[in-house]
Amino acid sequence: MIDYDFDSIASDELYRLCDEHLRLQSLADSNPDLMQYTPGARHKLAPHPPVEYEIRYTLRSIVGTAEDRTPVYGDEHKLKILLPREYPLGPAECRMTSDTWHPNIKSDGDFKGNICTNHGGFGTLYYLDELVVRIGEFLQYKRYLAEDKKPFPEDQKVARWVRDFAEPNGIVDKDQARAIDDRPWKWLPPDLNDNPDEIMIEEITDSSTVGATTEDGDDIQFI
Repeated sequence: MIDYDFDSIASDELYRLCDEHLRLQSLADSNPDLMQYTPGARHKLAPHPPVEYEIRYTLRSIVGTAEDRTPVYGDEHKLKILLPREYPLGPAECRMTSDTWHPNIKSDGDFKGNICTNHGGFGTLYYLDELVVRIGEFLQYKRYLAEDKKPFPEDQKVARWVRDFAEPNGIVDKDQARAIDDRPWKWLPPDLNDNPDEIMIEEITDSSTVGATTEDGDDIQFI
C-alpha cells in the first residue's frame, strides 16, 4: 500500500511525483483488467517516489499486419515512462516498447515506439494517469488520427492502412465507435492537488540520459 506524508514533503516537485504515483495506483486499482504498472528507479530524496514506470496494458490491439493486410492482434502491450530531474517543469518521456500498429505511434525504424498524442492540452492540464488512459484508448482504437492533414499521423504507413483497408472493411472506425477493444476505463484518481503544476508531455527522438538514478546512483539510459 502506498502511503506518503504530504505534510512533510519539502518541495513542489516531490509533491507532484508522489501525487502522480498515487494517481497511477488508483487508476490501476480501478482498471485491473486493462492495465498494471511497475515502478522503476526512485527519486534520491525522501520520500523517494518513482521517476520511472513501466505500464503493461492487457487489452486487445493491433500489433502488425499479415501479407494479405489483415490485422495481427496482441493482448499485452508495454509503455515506458521516465520523468527527468526537472519534472514537472521538464517533459516526461514516453515510448511504447512492444510492437504497435497505430497511426499515432511509430511502428518501426529508429524512432519506433514514439507516440504523438495530437493533443495540445498535454503539458498544461493533464497528469500521467490521464496520459496512460489516452494511450490505452489509442491501443483500443477508440482514438486515432489517420487523415493526411495537420497535425498529421506519426506513422503514415499505418495511417494509409487505416484509411484504405481497415475502415472500408469495418475493422476499425472511430466515427462509428468501432474499436478493437471497447471496454471502458474507470477513472478514479485521488483528489490530492487542486492546483496542478504545469507539465509538458512530448515524444523522445533518441536514446538519452534522464534525471533518474538507480538505487546504486547510476544514471538510467532510456533505450
